[in-house]
Amino acid sequence: MKKNMLTVVILALCLINLILTGTMVFVVVPTSQRTDKLITQVASVIELELKGNSEVFDMTAAEPYKIEEKKQMNLAPGEDDKKHYATTEYVTVYINPKSEKYKEYKEGLEGGTYNSMILDKVETVISSYSYEKAVAGREQIKEDILSELKKVFGSSDFIVDVSIGNLVVS
Repeated sequence: MKKNMLTVVILALCLINLILTGTMVFVVVPTSQRTDKLITQVASVIELELKGNSEVFDMTAAEPYKIEEKKQMNLAPGEDDKKHYATTEYVTVYINPKSEKYKEYKEGLEGGTYNSMILDKVETVISSYSYEKAVAGREQIKEDILSELKKVFGSSDFIVDVSIGNLVVS
């Protein structure tokens, strides 16, 4: 009698396990696949790499273009309501010679055609910062300038870095 009861309990548990496994296969797996597909589409729209940054640029291959022009800019009003300024001695733009846009823009960069446009973007970005944010976020300023210049030149791999010489915030 005990053996038959144990067999019935084991059979019932196997049946419950089979039902739950079937439910998981037909309900949970398709839902997770649709979620994965949605995440992949969103990531491709905003140009995120799902596997990380596999393509690292070798900065020794970058060509620097230095614009030596001292620039003084007003900063955005801060918490203390005083006027603050930022001063730069020069701006250096590092370009990728292997970029598709290299031939198109190289001559203009060397000739200084784009100097005013680059300096304007630098001024626009820096002047959008308040004194407090400019002091605390120098790396963020560089990232924002780089992002703006990539928009201007229409390429994500043409300009690879920006350097702001002697950025003084007062």
